[in-house]
Amino acid sequence: MQAAFVPYPQDQTFHPVQPCRIVDTRVAGGKLASGATRNFAVSGTTGFLAQGGKSGGCGIPATATAVAMSVIAVHSASSSDLTVWPAGIAIPLASVLNYQKGQNTNTGVTVPISPNANPALSVRARYGPLDLVIDVSGYYEPQTHAIILASGQVWYGNSTHMTQLIHSAGTGIYTMIFDRSLTGCDVLAVDNGDQTVRAAPSWGGTSLTVNTYALVGSTLTHEDESFQFFITC
Repeated sequence: MQAAFVPYPQDQTFHPVQPCRIVDTRVAGGKLASGATRNFAVSGTTGFLAQGGKSGGCGIPATATAVAMSVIAVHSASSSDLTVWPAGIAIPLASVLNYQKGQNTNTGVTVPISPNANPALSVRARYGPLDLVIDVSGYYEPQTHAIILASGQVWYGNSTHMTQLIHSAGTGIYTMIFDRSLTGCDVLAVDNGDQTVRAAPSWGGTSLTVNTYALVGSTLTHEDESFQFFITC
């Protein structure tokens, strides 16, 4: 059946990571100049050595929409403030850190980033020069969610972590394979809004299987139907 429902809003879920350095201008890149904007990579595996970060990155996926980070201003030549914001948009009015001349000043902050972009983060020191260190401790991304048509095609959603969908026509059985374990996750599968349709999920390891049924009289029978699923970890 054709999907007959409006997609639900997606929640943002937080994923902690071991504290990891993505920027250290003392190691590479050099000090931030007064009033100059510099862009930095946050997600993926490339570009980090050039900005003094960990080789291979810190495990932040391209789908991340915000990052929890510690921002440290090191030995600034002037007292001023630091602004951090998603790359590619106008600089905001609010700063994230006020720092003092000659001192090391740090703050913990959650900053939105530009998803599916690299560089994903822009930084500007009003007055400098100064060195900058950024360590990340976690990230936010949209809840894993997709609408699957009866044919087994993804119609809508955030299915970035789904690597494979297995479905044989006429079985009413859909198996999704993910690039991460679903152990400890909450999974919900719901039907397409038709009261005669049911969707029942089961999951383990990296796979989620959804069985769809049609209610004929008082009997549930396996039948290919559209459904949507939500995964929160």
